[in-house]
Amino acid sequence: MTFRPLENGASIDNITLSSDGNAGMAKKDDNGNILNLYKAPVDLNLKQVILLIQEGGLSISEAFKLITTSPAKNLSLPHKGKIAINYDADFCFFDKDFTLTDVISRGKIMMNDCKIVNGKFFN
Repeated sequence: MTFRPLENGASIDNITLSSDGNAGMAKKDDNGNILNLYKAPVDLNLKQVILLIQEGGLSISEAFKLITTSPAKNLSLPHKGKIAINYDADFCFFDKDFTLTDVISRGKIMMNDCKIVNGKFFN
């Protein structure tokens, strides 16, 4: 698998993956008729990033730019998107297989050892 925008000369710094988070999606048949409606998975962007690392040849840092630095830049969020002084960063920790194991958000541990321990992440 290759990542076509890069093959066509686009800079990784100008590419963004984003979603409406649980946006409505339609499953269609071969003729374009809607078969059913469903919510988009909230982790779809993360799955795509992992796929680009594992099968698309992107480095971890390049792939994660697509859901961190680039969206923050494109949405004009000056203190988001990277870990740096004066930035508001949430931390996501992964194991070697890219399974999300721990999350720190707004200074609070939200997930520890793959278990949600504080707050509500999903509907």
